[in-house]
Amino acid sequence: MKKQNNSLGFTLIELLAAIIIVIIVLIIAVTRIQGLLSASKTNAFKVDANMILKTVESKITGLEEYDPSIITVEDMESELGISNYNYKSLTLSVVGDYTVHTFTTFGEFTVE
Repeated sequence: MKKQNNSLGFTLIELLAAIIIVIIVLIIAVTRIQGLLSASKTNAFKVDANMILKTVESKITGLEEYDPSIITVEDMESELGISNYNYKSLTLSVVGDYTVHTFTTFGEFTVE
């Protein structure tokens, strides 16, 4: 009698190769996703900083005696209507016709 070799499963080598391929694809995907998240956080911070500047410029234009140096992180929401959740420090002042500013969020970004 002949022995039939009707194996329907995968060999150990085939399973290991498939697992290694999946791991490589996951490593590539995770690094790309981390890069996208970092870039989106940076862009969101820049947009928020620009929005703060536009709001301050609008207040300066509307109120000739408005002093932006009184705005701190603690009172951003009440003065500008912008959430202070992401900010560690904020410095605003007017020199001539220009608003000088420094924004810092929790150790990640600084815009000057």
